[in-house]
Amino acid sequence: MTGNGIGAIVFTILSAFATFERERIATRIREVKQLRKAQGKFTGGKRAFGDDVIDGIKVPREDEQAVIREMQTMRQAGAGYREIAEWMHATQERKMTFMGVKRTLICADAACL
Repeated sequence: MTGNGIGAIVFTILSAFATFERERIATRIREVKQLRKAQGKFTGGKRAFGDDVIDGIKVPREDEQAVIREMQTMRQAGAGYREIAEWMHATQERKMTFMGVKRTLICADAACL
């Protein structure tokens, strides 16, 4: 591809700089996301059950917070994640997987941002 040794060296050096720059960009993005998360701002993706996003800030939705409290009560009473997911689908008309229920309850207990 390069034809000679000097071309190979130049190619290697340019590749190293490109890798270095990619890593710097990734680090900056990661730091900004951590900062925004610490400030309680939305960092992207699908909004979490129980929260709304208004002007880039996560705000609790009272109707969904009430459902989360009911889910916590069911879990403390011994209900499994699948059972809670089935209850959600039957009574709340919201389909949620058992892993979604688990994530929601863990975040509710840990006050995930």
